[in-house]
Amino acid sequence: MGVRIIKGFIDSNFIINELNLIFFATGLLITAFTLLSAYTQIEEKRREYYFLNTIYIMSFLVVIFSKNWLLFFVAWEMVTLSTTLMLLWRGRGLAGQYFIIQFFGSGILLVVIVVAISNGYAEIGAINELWLQNLFILGFGIKSALFFFFFWLPPIHSQAPAPVSAILSGWVVKLGFIIFLRLIPGGNSLLLILGFLMIFYGGIKTLQASDYKVLLAYSSISQLGYIAIGIGSGNIYGYIGSIFQIIVHGIAKTGLFIGSGYLIREYGSRSIYDFKQIWSRQKLTALSLLICFSLLMGTPFLLGYNSKYLIKYGLKSRLDLKYINTIDLGPLITIIFLAATLLSVLYSVRFLYWALFRDCMVKKQERAIYKTKKVYFLKKTDRLNLIAVIFLILMLGLYPGLITSSIKEGHFDYGSIAGFIEFVAILFLSLVILKGLAGYKTEKSQIPSFNFLFNKINKSLYRVSRNVYNFIYQDFQYQLLCIPLFLLLLLFWLSLIK
Repeated sequence: MGVRIIKGFIDSNFIINELNLIFFATGLLITAFTLLSAYTQIEEKRREYYFLNTIYIMSFLVVIFSKNWLLFFVAWEMVTLSTTLMLLWRGRGLAGQYFIIQFFGSGILLVVIVVAISNGYAEIGAINELWLQNLFILGFGIKSALFFFFFWLPPIHSQAPAPVSAILSGWVVKLGFIIFLRLIPGGNSLLLILGFLMIFYGGIKTLQASDYKVLLAYSSISQLGYIAIGIGSGNIYGYIGSIFQIIVHGIAKTGLFIGSGYLIREYGSRSIYDFKQIWSRQKLTALSLLICFSLLMGTPFLLGYNSKYLIKYGLKSRLDLKYINTIDLGPLITIIFLAATLLSVLYSVRFLYWALFRDCMVKKQERAIYKTKKVYFLKKTDRLNLIAVIFLILMLGLYPGLITSSIKEGHFDYGSIAGFIEFVAILFLSLVILKGLAGYKTEKSQIPSFNFLFNKINKSLYRVSRNVYNFIYQDFQYQLLCIPLFLLLLLFWLSLIK
């Protein structure tokens, strides 16, 4: 009887299919990588941190599988709460700022969910009305860091502890896109436009960054744009490309943010210009950097190439974009995607030049000037972590069918030869550009922060509340004293009547 009740509850509130299982497995792997990293990077109250991760895992499991709006919303708030508490390992200020911003986003999302239910969408599923789709894009905007709403991502991700940054960038911001796959299966032009804006804005800011964690945060915005474009295209190729990109970005960013913790400990700096002699001081970290950035820039024979190829092909195949006023948009889409790919390759190669290859291009005498002893020695768990990330990236690159076969869409011809030639040409062009710009060395900038904004808001709220107290509240206190007096008079009057 009990088993039947549980089964009925699961069947009526959750969707358990192969795609959701893929997402859950990916989220679980990413969290496992961050937990291995936390063993050496989280030194205080480690048990409490692991307990919060357990809550976080159970919460995002419900978010992925749920078709019940209430369970979905409560579970996402538990994700927000657990990740907020993880940020306490950096400081109360950062955790408070993150919680307030996410709470504001939750308020918008809750209103949109109520509107959806009132319009007949009692469960999470495909939405037909364009206006309601756009409302959900607004509702998920802050939580999924869509364009106009990603203002919180660089300050929070760049200041969080490395394992928490990996969780936030690697998986938490993907949850909204996973739900978009269910809500918007037919495409959406607004999501499409926002995706392109994210790619170019995030890419340009990444190209200008000198702080490593800020660089990773802005590149997340750019890479998330590809997911938005794939979903917005409303094409099966773009749809599958978005699934690939969710996995690609999740694994790559997890590996990079975890590695950032090792590099910061080794060099005592977050500036990419201070990362010298990585090949001799952090060989495994250097290899993971090379492979993860290769994955993000869409190098052939890695899954990142497959995801971007499918998204581009899906967008070009979208019927309502093929012709507008008899103008063929196919060539324009190709040019835009080439520019986006060039930007991704540019900021990736720029970082790899300063961090990995700059030392190979100087003379031995000059190299000896800044050669110093190794500071941070990777622990066994650190090495295991990086090896696991590298292995997973290479395995998925060699066998992308592990994912496509699971969602029953067969084999895709990715045009490897043409794609390889195109990528080599873009890589060569990026090298020429960076050589002409002398590696494009930008000035060291401050870490983005909300402290100034929140201090301003707190001071304003304090002044307002003080004025309210001075002009209203004191009189109100005296008025409150009249209430017991009035009750006594009323009681006395009633006693006289009796």
